[in-house]
Amino acid sequence: MERAKAPGPFGWGTALSRSHRARLILPLIQVPLAMALSIHNILRPFSSEDPNYLKPDRQFCQALNAPAAAVEFLLMHVSDALFPWEIVYILLDTAIYFVLVGLLWYAVGIELSGGGRSVLSQKSGRRKLMDRAGVCFGVALFPIAMLVHGPLSSHKLYANLVTLPYLVWAVVITWFYWRDLRHASKENGLPGPRR
Repeated sequence: MERAKAPGPFGWGTALSRSHRARLILPLIQVPLAMALSIHNILRPFSSEDPNYLKPDRQFCQALNAPAAAVEFLLMHVSDALFPWEIVYILLDTAIYFVLVGLLWYAVGIELSGGGRSVLSQKSGRRKLMDRAGVCFGVALFPIAMLVHGPLSSHKLYANLVTLPYLVWAVVITWFYWRDLRHASKENGLPGPRR
């Protein structure tokens, strides 16, 4: 009989499972990609007629990481009201944004291991509340997509290409947590949310 292998340094077995690899690989790919696109955008010459934040590197970085960009957008508005200092804006636009991107893709890796169910909601101990929060966040991405589309609308194809990932994130997040909420309701013997 083969003995069980001792867990690794993080409580995992000696060989990382596929779900654990996804939790590590996704942030390790996405954060450097976001950094590279952001640095490329910052190094562009500044023009008030054609601002850097409208350039493809910035827009596609934000779109690829739309949930993190939405949280950054909210934090920027709060910081403008409370701390209108340039250093706060720089921190939000770089270090805090990259942490949000890493957390986003780490969470995606965790959720991918759930077999279609939300691992994070179940582990929170407040599954239905967390599922409802996920649905609300997904729905909130729809108007954010329209806000992103606005300044780019003079270039219709470009605006649509940049807006599309926001809409995909919105649909996927809303559907995923709505579905998990229905499963949670069925497991507790209660009627699920109406269609």
